[in-house]
Amino acid sequence: MGATGKWVGMIYGYAYHGEREGTVEMNFPPQPVFASVWLSQTIDDGRSALGIRSLEYLETRDGPGVKLDFGPFFDWPPTWYHPLMTRVTFGVSVYGSTCRGGLALDFWS
Repeated sequence: MGATGKWVGMIYGYAYHGEREGTVEMNFPPQPVFASVWLSQTIDDGRSALGIRSLEYLETRDGPGVKLDFGPFFDWPPTWYHPLMTRVTFGVSVYGSTCRGGLALDFWS
């Protein structure tokens, strides 16, 4: 098994008054994918959270599709791998703060 490609992006969130959440969603054909997210900066005393909010994968090459939702921000994992992933949604959740982080998809054969 070898790496066949990589996608890297940034995710931002800010909420000086109250709470905000946002997402970045990526869809792709069924393939081995390792998804990851990391926090690179947070400003102010509020809460900043980044993670994988949900994903989809196939149980077998012919389906069926399975949706996996990780629930509230404190349950979002920072990494996930599946050999037949088809979608990943990265999430940012902030309260009284600003945060910035990175996200990546590593594609494998």
